[in-house]
Amino acid sequence: MKMPSLLLIGGTGRKIGKTTLASMIIEHFAKTNEIIGLKISNMKPGDEAFHGFHEHSLKQNYSILKEKKIGNKDSQRMLGSGAKHSFFIRVQDEFINEAFEALLQKITADTIIVCESNSLRNIVEPGLFLMVSDNSGKPHKAESEKLLARADIQLIAHDYPDFKETMNKVQLIETGWSIKS
Repeated sequence: MKMPSLLLIGGTGRKIGKTTLASMIIEHFAKTNEIIGLKISNMKPGDEAFHGFHEHSLKQNYSILKEKKIGNKDSQRMLGSGAKHSFFIRVQDEFINEAFEALLQKITADTIIVCESNSLRNIVEPGLFLMVSDNSGKPHKAESEKLLARADIQLIAHDYPDFKETMNKVQLIETGWSIKS
C-alpha cells in the first residue's frame, strides 16, 4: 500500500534517537500542517530486548491507544512536539496490517503521519523512510539490516546536527513527504 502522507522512522535498536528525530520533524512541520504522531511496538518472539517495559502484556492481537496527555512515553513526546493527535499501537507481529488498517479507520485518508516503526515498512510504502543506525556494536534487530538498504535517508544514532540537517532535506508538499531536489 502506497502512503505518500506517511513519514516512517525505523532504527537498528533502542535508545538511539528515533523519537527525538520524530519529535523534531513534527515540531518543524506542525507549524503549518496538522500531523498525527504514531508509535508502533511490534511484539515478536526474540525481540524482547528491543522493546521498553510495557506494564501489561498484550492479551489481544493489538491495542490502539490515543494519547491524551504530554509525557515521557514516545507517543506522548510526539504529542508534546505539536502533533494534533498521537497514537500508540502495540501489536502481535502477524497482526500489524490489521492494526494499521484499524487506525486508518479512525483518521482521514490523507492525514499526514509521522510514525516510528520498523515493521510497518514491510506492508506500507511511505512517502519517506528514515533509518537511524546505532554504530556502537550493540546487537541490531535482525530485520533492521535489510531495512537499512530500503531507507531514503540513513542517520547515525544521536547525531543531532545531522538530525537538524535532515530538516533541510525533507519536504512536505501537496502530494506528500519527499526529499528536496
